[in-house]
Amino acid sequence: MVATSLLAAEALHRAGIAYLHLAEADWDDAPLVPRDYRQALRKRFPGTIIVAGRYTPERGEALIEQGLADLVTFGRPFLANPDLPRRIAEGLPLNTPDPKTFFGGGAAGYDDYPVYGVAAR
Repeated sequence: MVATSLLAAEALHRAGIAYLHLAEADWDDAPLVPRDYRQALRKRFPGTIIVAGRYTPERGEALIEQGLADLVTFGRPFLANPDLPRRIAEGLPLNTPDPKTFFGGGAAGYDDYPVYGVAAR
């Protein structure tokens, strides 16, 4: 499977695909993607690589600095922090997401997390 994914990445690069988006396992005890795989992927796909899955700003920044990713996405942290870019840039604390509200059932959890420094509605 690893060899196949690397061959696919190489073929996608040759075809001119705009980017690869790696949706990594994001449960609490999920294994991390090995560094040697990331390096092999970068060799075969020099274009834009986007990563997602249980990333912290620090972990994402480290991958970008190492040249192993170009962009990092934040799903759950963004759900709970409508001002996530500001919080990351200023080192502000993050709201804790409520997983019970992630996939519907009502409006709760989609637009009611507080913005830092603004009183809750």
